[in-house]
Amino acid sequence: MAGFEPRLATQVVESLLSTFELRRVLANAAEHFGVCLGATRAVVLLDRDQFPPPQQPPIEWSADDVDPARDPDALAAVTQLQSLARRLPGAYVTNNGRTDAALQGIKAALERLDVGGLLAVSARAHGIPTATVVVFRAPSDESWTEEEVAFAEYVARVLGIAVNACMSMSAYEERFAGSNVPTPETPSLCSVVRFDARGYIRSVNQMVQDLTGLSSQELLGLHFGEYLRRVVAPEDLPAVRHAYESGFNSTLMAHPVEYRLRHRDMGVLLKVLDQFGPRKHGDGFESVAIDITEHAHLGADGQGSASEERYRRLVEHSDAIIFHCDTEHTITFVSRRALDFFGVAPEDFLAGTPVHWYDLVHLDDRDRVRRRADEMQRASGSFDEEFRVI
Repeated sequence: MAGFEPRLATQVVESLLSTFELRRVLANAAEHFGVCLGATRAVVLLDRDQFPPPQQPPIEWSADDVDPARDPDALAAVTQLQSLARRLPGAYVTNNGRTDAALQGIKAALERLDVGGLLAVSARAHGIPTATVVVFRAPSDESWTEEEVAFAEYVARVLGIAVNACMSMSAYEERFAGSNVPTPETPSLCSVVRFDARGYIRSVNQMVQDLTGLSSQELLGLHFGEYLRRVVAPEDLPAVRHAYESGFNSTLMAHPVEYRLRHRDMGVLLKVLDQFGPRKHGDGFESVAIDITEHAHLGADGQGSASEERYRRLVEHSDAIIFHCDTEHTITFVSRRALDFFGVAPEDFLAGTPVHWYDLVHLDDRDRVRRRADEMQRASGSFDEEFRVI
């Protein structure tokens, strides 16, 4: 469409990663998808499995005043489109939703909404859907461009990470409200450092240790100035120190700051967004950071390698058991979580006789699961299935 700017992705992603308040993240996403893609209406619907209705209603943005009479039609449309998008690895796109065979069940609703083009994309974290974005356009001869679809898919990936981080922080705050537990559980994708009122580290989670290469024994008791000197890239240190000093002088709000975080042994520089400020519950201060390395490389030559590095870190820190398989379903990689779950090291899966991932499925469920996997492979899609393991 005329006026579409791929560079807008940078600003959009920054807004999604600027807060851990879930509804603000969703509202930002709906507005940016709507404005950037020239929509008449954009809706963000949290995944039904993660947020069963009616806990979280859809967040909607509209180019005009929203007509409440059309809400039932909009809800019916986005609900079906969510089911469709969850099954696809990328965005579902059509230039005329009313004539698309996959949408015949909501054809009347789309006509009443005066919808032409449609785009629906699932936002995921660790491969698990967290939300769906649906964008409606008015009827026209205009087709979705490759750049627009790529923009939507990229921003949806970041939205999935942002929603997951919000969920993790919510659970983290609820679990440890008013607590001084020295080593709290790790919220997925978030590194958490707690400081006492004088600025000395009181606790860190596992993610901090993984990203910096420093053990909890090395970190506990460090003053924030020494901590920053060890982990922040020298060029970024003055700005980060200023943000932390401002945070220590504040009693009301967190002070977000972006910087490059370095690993002691590997020298890896990750771009993080750190929200530092007073703890919401209890005394002292808290740093909560998420990795935005892939976002920082948007449009750069190194985007592919940054994505691969980010994916590797997500896999290693995920609580999920993740397999990579070839076209014959033979396991070629398995995440470290397998060590705890199956009681064997990942390399044991790969040594000697080849192991198919469905060999790990309970015999009573195996045929059903294998049929679903074969269907998925033929359709180049994905599926959700419950089964027992041996």
